[in-house]
Amino acid sequence: MKSLLLALPALCLLTSPFAPPARAADVPLTASNTKVEFVCAHTGDKPDPRKGSFAKLTGTAIVDGTALTSIAVEIETASITTEIDKLTTHLKSPDFFNVRQHPKASFKSTKIVRDKTGIVTVTGNLTLLNETKEISFPATVSADGGLKLNAKFTLDRSQFGMTYGLDKVEKNVSLTIAVDAATK
Repeated sequence: MKSLLLALPALCLLTSPFAPPARAADVPLTASNTKVEFVCAHTGDKPDPRKGSFAKLTGTAIVDGTALTSIAVEIETASITTEIDKLTTHLKSPDFFNVRQHPKASFKSTKIVRDKTGIVTVTGNLTLLNETKEISFPATVSADGGLKLNAKFTLDRSQFGMTYGLDKVEKNVSLTIAVDAATK
């Protein structure tokens, strides 16, 4: 009984509104829990959408309680892959990703804001082909015991100097990002 009386104040402190807040947790991002996929199409009568993805990436998201507060990702551009070997090789060339000169692409968030409907706007710096531009994209995020993030948005590849074939290949690339990761 005496030990119960001694434990009662600690229990009250833990369940009170004055309890210490949950600490931020790192969420490792890897190719096994994070997918970055893209679709681009040719222009003209036969648009032929081409799908691709990146097989190697690393990063960290920070979750504070149930809120995503930060995300940083680095992608190995040489890990780009499509359903067509010749296209994959061309995308690795200086016409597009120039993977020998630019082996990495990166994104680091600068601001993450949740609106009234629960949609999160992620803003940050994307570096691609040695060009860094601020981008923003909407995402659905669940950060309860890990991180689930789903985003779909369009990126203008010409903004990063990827201007090859603008008369044949759409400049706007549709990106899909899906994360399903546990905290560290």
